[in-house]
Amino acid sequence: MLKNIKLQWWLGPAVLIGAPVILYDCSSTFRYYTRISLYYLSLSTVSSVLIPIVAFRPRDVHNMVIGARIMRWISSKLLGLRYHIQPNPHLARDQTYMIVVNHQHSIDVLGLFEMWPVMGKCTTLAKRSLLYFSGPFGLMAWLSGTTFINRDDKVEARNILADTVLKSKESNIKVLVFPEGTRNHTPGQRDLLAFRRGAFAAAIQAQVPILPVVISHYESLDTRHRILEPADIKIHVLEPFETEGLDSSAIDQLCQKTRDAMLTKLRTPLHYDGNSGLNPV
Repeated sequence: MLKNIKLQWWLGPAVLIGAPVILYDCSSTFRYYTRISLYYLSLSTVSSVLIPIVAFRPRDVHNMVIGARIMRWISSKLLGLRYHIQPNPHLARDQTYMIVVNHQHSIDVLGLFEMWPVMGKCTTLAKRSLLYFSGPFGLMAWLSGTTFINRDDKVEARNILADTVLKSKESNIKVLVFPEGTRNHTPGQRDLLAFRRGAFAAAIQAQVPILPVVISHYESLDTRHRILEPADIKIHVLEPFETEGLDSSAIDQLCQKTRDAMLTKLRTPLHYDGNSGLNPV
């Protein structure tokens, strides 16, 4: 009788510990939700820890570099998503660029965290709801100089973007945006949505170069079937497009030229090199 009681006492904890381990090993759906949950939990936890520290220098773009260094480790070690930046001197240059990045999923932020310590001084624009509904991360982003916009008011959003670029130019701060405006990822399809003109209009107005950045297609991601597996992901930094001497009549051409270059790079086949990660064939 006593042995049966002891057996029953251990049975509960054994199931609680063993079941998630078995599910994680056998179910891609369970792994997907586990990794996504860990991702958002990490963002909130790191932000909560850093907010009291960075609050002493609010709206400073250097604040994001601190969190980025921590999240890089979490991305690689905990989530198994290893980002590799293609060397390019422009990303680290102390100069204002309008950095445009393709947008596939919310985990793109992990790619930005890989870039931030290299970029140094960089701000970004985000939808206003992120400030109010993303918990500690929204406040951390605000303290790090992120500018929040109401995407439903296109005129206001364009004006805020243009003003942000002009002010950033005074301090050689880079400005980063997702020109597609929304997420776009389909397994097996390497494509881009049409680019919105606002970033290119602002770059021409401020006479700052466009610096295209392409995050390689997430081959290990399938949100429809709830799959997210460890992967090596390449970040391509392309050559900049100059805007000096251009006026508003060149916006569409600059926008299309940038998209074409990014789409070409996105569709370039990759192979894995054990020493340096993913590289173009």
